Amino acid sequence: MPHELARAGYDIRPWYEYFAGQEDVEWLPAIGKRGWVLLTKDKDIRRRPLEIEAIINARLRAFVLTATELRREEQATILLKAMPKIHRICRRTGPFIYNITRLGYFAEIPKRLLRRRTRRLSG
Repeated sequence: MPHELARAGYDIRPWYEYFAGQEDVEWLPAIGKRGWVLLTKDKDIRRRPLEIEAIINARLRAFVLTATELRREEQATILLKAMPKIHRICRRTGPFIYNITRLGYFAEIPKRLLRRRTRRLSG
């Protein structure tokens, strides 16, 4: 998928070229410091308290492709169609997490829900 987006002219950097072997909570802050936008298929990242906390603290702008069992070409097609909207949304500062569905619909995860999920850390 990254290669298809790069061929279309987008500056895409596969995480494994920079952060292979690191835990999510280690590389998510690094992406935020660089001002990069996270495009991921890891739906669970929206539910894990440590990852959510890392996204919030890094003020990360994140987009999660929620459709499962898609071929690379299908994923790339969805994201290529979504890129103009991703660019518009990214004019805002983070943190935020948007879901992108198979049909290309966007849904922001409410900040109150993200904060509630991170409260699990404190007990």
